[in-house]
Amino acid sequence: MEVYIKEILVFLILTAVINNLLPNNSYKKYVRLFTGLILIIILIAPILPYLKMDSAKLGNYTLDIENNNELESIERKLEELGREEENNLEGDRN
Repeated sequence: MEVYIKEILVFLILTAVINNLLPNNSYKKYVRLFTGLILIIILIAPILPYLKMDSAKLGNYTLDIENNNELESIERKLEELGREEENNLEGDRN
């Protein structure tokens, strides 16, 4: 835990030094954006092993969602076709 806190502090100090060394204010917003993204990655990094979601599992999860959406769409179309067929049969009887 101490190493983790030291990494964050070193990064914040380096970020402050870089911001003070920039000659122009025009680059500061881009540097802040970039360093902010890196800080988010540093903060999230210790949590990721506990989630145990590697890219293969994440890819399978998104495929499952897509397959479920397609399955629901097909089921709805089949229901609509069934209703249309029933209506056609009733129309032919009359």
